[in-house]
Amino acid sequence: MERKVFFALCALVALALALVGPIPTSDGMSHVTMAHFMGHAGDPALPMLQRLYEANPHPAPNLAGHWLLMGLMQLLSPLAAENALQILCVVSLPLAARLVLAQVAPAGSWLALCFLPLAFHRLFFYGLYNFCLSITGCLLCLWAYARLRERPGFPHAVLLAGLMLLTLLCHAGGWMQAELSVATLALVEGVPLLMRPADRPRAARLALWVTFACTPSLAVMLLHSWQLGSAGGTDWGFAPMTRLYEIAKGDPFATIGTPSAVVALVMNLLALALVVAGFKTLPTHGAARPAMEAGWRRAWLCLPALFLVWALVIPEKAGGGWTHAWRAAVFPVMGLLLASAVLQIPTRMRQLASALGVAGLAVALGLTLDRQLRHVAPVEAAFAEIDRLVPAHCALAPIFSHFKLDAGNRAQYVSHPLFNMSNRLELRDDRPVLFKYLARLSVYPVRFRENADPHGLLYGWTPLQTAPRVYELHLERYEKSSGIAVSYVLLGDIPPADNPGAYAGIRRELALHFTPLREITVPGTGLHLELHRRKDLPESCGTTH
Repeated sequence: MERKVFFALCALVALALALVGPIPTSDGMSHVTMAHFMGHAGDPALPMLQRLYEANPHPAPNLAGHWLLMGLMQLLSPLAAENALQILCVVSLPLAARLVLAQVAPAGSWLALCFLPLAFHRLFFYGLYNFCLSITGCLLCLWAYARLRERPGFPHAVLLAGLMLLTLLCHAGGWMQAELSVATLALVEGVPLLMRPADRPRAARLALWVTFACTPSLAVMLLHSWQLGSAGGTDWGFAPMTRLYEIAKGDPFATIGTPSAVVALVMNLLALALVVAGFKTLPTHGAARPAMEAGWRRAWLCLPALFLVWALVIPEKAGGGWTHAWRAAVFPVMGLLLASAVLQIPTRMRQLASALGVAGLAVALGLTLDRQLRHVAPVEAAFAEIDRLVPAHCALAPIFSHFKLDAGNRAQYVSHPLFNMSNRLELRDDRPVLFKYLARLSVYPVRFRENADPHGLLYGWTPLQTAPRVYELHLERYEKSSGIAVSYVLLGDIPPADNPGAYAGIRRELALHFTPLREITVPGTGLHLELHRRKDLPESCGTTH
């Protein structure tokens, strides 16, 4: 019965997201437009995009999601491709968790129900698709290791090595967790076995196959680190106690207002309660040996501690990227659930946990659908109208005072749906959108050309600036450097010209060089959009004015 319920819920989630998606995320559309450019690099039909972007010859192993999007775009529209990728990110996590549970402790497969609400974590709403896929990859690596342990040999070692490489190609965050987890499982169980002559040959053979499986991806990562050097520096960010507090109260899964925060806290407490209840049923010293080998159980019980310690000590910023601690923070509660699988959970506790997992999914999915239909849909309709007003080969500069759906964040998103929503215009008619924070970084497969990065040349940002607000507009400097004409400017909730505040420079440039074309106030949210058209815009966009 539990198996049917689980797969029915996975199908329900996939169907619901397919009907209302894609969900607007902070960075998601930036990844979509990168994949779109990857599929059209060198295309003479898109000369404006060719002036703006170039392929990164040394990207980080942060590619699988882009490749997958690029492939999906051969069959689907770009938005439908993003929708399909979002469904994969959400549904693959509990499916992979069930695969691990069934391999490690088939009686614990029911715990996959508790992974369903965890798939709606904040990194998904931030649009970190590669990292989301790497979580699934990490779980698949644990599954492959369990198979290798059961039957040490070349085929299973190759399977683990391939999944390690695939996880690394998704994102180094999930790969690092996989490497550490497999090493921990192998060492905690294997070291005591190596001390016993009778078990030493088997333990040594498994250790050799694990080393063989983990080495290729480790070599790739070391090569990339050597090429990258010390780019961006290292910053540890928040103190360990602050991180511990945030993990304990469920911040990684508190995505949409108080209801999701309550669900996150309940799931944390539930996972901890399952482990405590399971410990109480462990056999006492001298009792009959349990069906599961003690060393194997002990190894899995170490995973939650490993995930927690890593989340507390990992630098927040390193290797040219950041939010590493946020990424690591999603793993401790998953570790507790995996550890619960090797314990004997009382029947009533199992029933309660299953019910809470289903209820948590209902809240997470319900909140997502509600915000999508009531808050997101009117904003998307307004952007669709802007889309129709901007001609082919015209560059647009989006300037927003905030990146929520409205200034008061009535939708209560932890993410920033407007951060890259204007990038949708790039998906057709060769229209560069002059704001894509990720294209400034060295870790993605697409980057701005050095003479065309709008953040520094057009907006006056410093090289390492992380604050995403725009208060300056240097049209002449940017157009002279890039050869790209700034033909349109889109404003979002920018103060009016008679009281511009910090945006006085923006309003001054607009008055000199642009004329208002369209104003839209989005019903329900109050978001005010203004589209301004260049006064001296030629009949055909694409040349400097």
